[in-house]
Amino acid sequence: MMLKDRLFTVLALFFAAGIAVGFVASPGGKAVCFFTFALLIAVSAGLLRLSKKRLPDWKNAAVYALIASIGLTVGTGWAHLRAQPYEEFSRFSGREDTVAGTVTDSGSSETSSYVIVKAERSVNALPSGTKIRLYLDTSTRLLCGDNVTVKLTYGNLCGRDLRAEGIALNAHGTIVAREYADDPIGFLRRKGVSYCEKLYAPFGQQGLTEALLFREKSALSAEVSAVYRNGGLSHLLAISGLHLVVLMTILRRLLSRVGVPAYAADIVCITASVVYAILVGASPSILRAVFMMACVAVGTRAFKSIDGISSLSAALIVLLILNPYALFSVGLQLSFLSCLGILLLEPYAELLGEQIVGETVGRKKKLRKLLAGVAENFFVSAGAVLFTFPVVAFTFSEVSWIAPLLNLLVVPLFPYVLTLVLLSALICPFWTEAASVLAFLPGTALRGLELALTALRESGIGSLTLPDGTAWLPAVFVCAALFGFAFLKQKRLEVVVTSSALFFVSTVVLAFLPG
Repeated sequence: MMLKDRLFTVLALFFAAGIAVGFVASPGGKAVCFFTFALLIAVSAGLLRLSKKRLPDWKNAAVYALIASIGLTVGTGWAHLRAQPYEEFSRFSGREDTVAGTVTDSGSSETSSYVIVKAERSVNALPSGTKIRLYLDTSTRLLCGDNVTVKLTYGNLCGRDLRAEGIALNAHGTIVAREYADDPIGFLRRKGVSYCEKLYAPFGQQGLTEALLFREKSALSAEVSAVYRNGGLSHLLAISGLHLVVLMTILRRLLSRVGVPAYAADIVCITASVVYAILVGASPSILRAVFMMACVAVGTRAFKSIDGISSLSAALIVLLILNPYALFSVGLQLSFLSCLGILLLEPYAELLGEQIVGETVGRKKKLRKLLAGVAENFFVSAGAVLFTFPVVAFTFSEVSWIAPLLNLLVVPLFPYVLTLVLLSALICPFWTEAASVLAFLPGTALRGLELALTALRESGIGSLTLPDGTAWLPAVFVCAALFGFAFLKQKRLEVVVTSSALFFVSTVVLAFLPG
């Protein structure tokens, strides 16, 4: 089944479109949109009524028009309502304050480091629970869960991308006092970070391993982030659905070995994923990954007629209801589009694999199976890159054309590396020597990967930078091709091939235009 057979998916997509209209349109534009959407609802409802007697061919069109109009209207109204509370924070802009709170995230840019502080008390009566993105004037390293007192000066209201993470204000300041988290979760996180530093500092990979296991990005340099982005592997640096799938797959295999039933294993894995999300800071991006994974697991098991795309649509609707600003989160956009691309292209990849294997027997069949597996992985990886291309082009003005090849080589090995990193950290407090031996292989592999990616970036291989104002052309090609692919009949592989060629050629041409 394609998207045209899924009313729930249509509702999710148009609900998201309605939220975009609600945030972007002017007050007058919103009024026009509400009137237009209400008219569409009325017309489609009337057509649906007539279709029962006179227009049977219009029935499907009327149903989809009705669902789309309802999604647009509700999404626009919900975005308008949820935008109001953030305007109250504008009175804090430019004011000085002393805030006591908890660190929930950390990171760095090319010029400075920052932490996300969830306020608990403040001199200027900042509402409790408000999240602040604090740019530090000193090089103090903070971990998630640390309790801090900061003296700061508020900047402007955060944009929609930061509101997607629940952050209301920007600020600059210094740390006045700091206390380590004294709860069990904070203790485990601090110990885990220290073990990663002890085991992987000799390889220069302590920052990367801390980010991989505990989402501690304060020790991850901007240079490392840049070389991974150049190779199209930046999704490995942030804890996401891929990390959760790897860790939960390990747990599920252990449970199956001891004879735990499948439904019980699902419950244990979902519970473990929630606990792990809390351990690494429970950021909105991680909670989104946990929720999407839970929707797919529960939906496909409880409702046999619900597949991955329907579950993904359900997750999108719930996430946008909880926080409509999540629509502007680059992380959500990339994870949703890559998951959608994989789910849509997976049947075609399987068909391609079957055609490669054919009816051969013996050693030739084993070789063909190996080639089929490589082809399927490459096809799905290229599809994920294709589906996320418009977001990458508009957000970063940089596209990694080597991403499908590097993902084909690196991603299949990534679960083993992550598993060894996890095992070494778990063993370290009990048997340091064995943990050091276990850390040699992943430490060497990660170091080698970083050197290779650095060499690619320095030689100008890997990504293409688009001149300002030109990313729209290849993005339009891709959006049009993806829309056609989603709504056309099955087995239209030529659509994917044509769209891939168009976006690649147009991107190359634009990248080499004089700046």
